[in-house]
Amino acid sequence: MKQKSCIFLTSAPHPRAFPPALHPEVAFWGRSNVGKSSVLNAVMGSKSLARVSKTPGCTQNLNFYHCPSGIRLVDLPGYGYAKVPHNMQKRWSYLVPEYLTTRAPLWKIFILIDSRHVLQPADLEALSFLQKLGRRYEVIFTKIDAISASLLNQRTSEFSTQFQKVPWIAASAKEKRGLESVRSFLGISANPRSEILLTPDNP
Repeated sequence: MKQKSCIFLTSAPHPRAFPPALHPEVAFWGRSNVGKSSVLNAVMGSKSLARVSKTPGCTQNLNFYHCPSGIRLVDLPGYGYAKVPHNMQKRWSYLVPEYLTTRAPLWKIFILIDSRHVLQPADLEALSFLQKLGRRYEVIFTKIDAISASLLNQRTSEFSTQFQKVPWIAASAKEKRGLESVRSFLGISANPRSEILLTPDNP
């Protein structure tokens, strides 16, 4: 039977638990409590596939999801949250860079920034890491439903001035706005029957 929607694949606490590198992968990363799980659910067309919590630091492993298009989405633990055990922080500080640096099928990284706030030190550190890494990445400004259009324009203008060549989109998972280009890139549509197959010749 043909898969009609994205499904949870596995939760990996260490690199040995990563699934076989057989499909292209797109990672989602951001500061804790940035709304990453909500964005993932909106992108996948699900209400609860990715666990949503108001408590920062709930994504503790790398969570892999497999979509009908053949692509896999990877939910990375958030950064910038200090109220977790030291051993967990230490594991995250190894696990996430290890995945981002060495994972062969990683196509692209979406890094999520909370539009309600100016760029935080942890955001700047993550963006600097990605720039040095040389992987393809794009910023998603989240929670735009919570701020005015003028403030959003200010945030994005400041970002574009500082990171002139980094593409960005502004989105609201709550209102399901701004994520069309992400879904299109991933080959995910609102109608499961119109899914396209992602291959190296059809990126």
